[in-house]
Amino acid sequence: MAITSLKLKGFKSFGNQCGFEFSKNFTAIVGPNGSGKSNILDALKWILGEASASGLRITKQSDLLFQGSASTSAAKDAEVILKLENENDKGTLRRFYSQDTGALLFFDGKKILLQELDGVKSRFNLEGEGFALIGQGEISDTIHQRPKERRKQFDALFGIERYRQRRDDSIKKLSDAENESIRIKTLIEELNTRREEISDEVKVAIEAQGILDELDALRQDYYFFRRLSIEREQSDFELKRDIVTSKLDDCNRWLKFWSKSLDFYEEKLSADTSGNLFLSQLDNITTQKNSVHRKAFQFSTQIKEIKSRRIELQTELDNLNIQKQALYQERERTNNEHKNLSDELDIKTKEFNEREKVFNDARKKTQNEIARRKKIFDDTAELKLKRSRLEADIAALEKTRETNSGEITQLENERANIQ
Repeated sequence: MAITSLKLKGFKSFGNQCGFEFSKNFTAIVGPNGSGKSNILDALKWILGEASASGLRITKQSDLLFQGSASTSAAKDAEVILKLENENDKGTLRRFYSQDTGALLFFDGKKILLQELDGVKSRFNLEGEGFALIGQGEISDTIHQRPKERRKQFDALFGIERYRQRRDDSIKKLSDAENESIRIKTLIEELNTRREEISDEVKVAIEAQGILDELDALRQDYYFFRRLSIEREQSDFELKRDIVTSKLDDCNRWLKFWSKSLDFYEEKLSADTSGNLFLSQLDNITTQKNSVHRKAFQFSTQIKEIKSRRIELQTELDNLNIQKQALYQERERTNNEHKNLSDELDIKTKEFNEREKVFNDARKKTQNEIARRKKIFDDTAELKLKRSRLEADIAALEKTRETNSGEITQLENERANIQ
């Protein structure tokens, strides 16, 4: 990891733009008191995520802005740009502050959150024991600090504070996950209950759909065969009517012929009443005439019966047409009911699928949450192990400090005796 350059503009004592190029080995910045050397360290702390006012030696955020001088006006915004370089990676951090926008953080031109900065620092080995920023007077302050304060400083130095923050965040996420898990379990129970409630309705709707389809098919078959039968019967009666009508026409023609013949022979008979031959012929003609009259009467009766049957068939056909219209109306009503049932079935099916999807998502989310909680527990155990080791190191440092303090006291006493 290497910091290649640092640029400041409007930050604390740097009113104008100022840049620093750093070598990969060693770089020293020297200058008189008040020249801004500590402000460079504050800029590094600020761009690397320092948030405490005491760590930046300010009382409020606006103290980060250049306050102005005799030759330079006060700055309205502050900007720090830090270029980082690794073995196989490069990146640029930029932090900007103004009273209108507040503090903004960018990495390679893309805006990021302060929580995402840990990932960038980890990428360039800028976390934990990889580096340390030691400000002016911090060493002497550390020596004279109380154990609790010194422990906080060691925690920050060794990156323990970050893990503690992660632990707190993990505990909070774990609590949220437990609440979410309870909510999901409740939702799953509601979905199961709702699924059980609508399962019977879905079965009934499916059965009703099958019955309606079968009824519709039977009605169509009945109407088709009934109409076909009536049309065939009507066709047969029309054929018989045509035959009887033809025979009736023949009889009428013969009747006219024999009537004319009878009139002719009657006239002839009246001219010669003594002829027996004519009388015999007249009797034959009369007999034939009566026979023709009887056949004509029979044909007329058959025609009347055919007409009556035709009227009955027409009436039955009209009734069938009425039944047909009723069937059409019934079919339309059935189709509407079928459509309504289909729509309701689709809605129920869609609702069932949605609830099943929510159930599967909830189950998957619960499984992921269980895996995440397990990982959090593992991380917590690892952090506790690190913490115990650090506490042991701190105790050793405390013992060393006490030993050194006794030696220092002894040396001061000897120096006082010598003087």
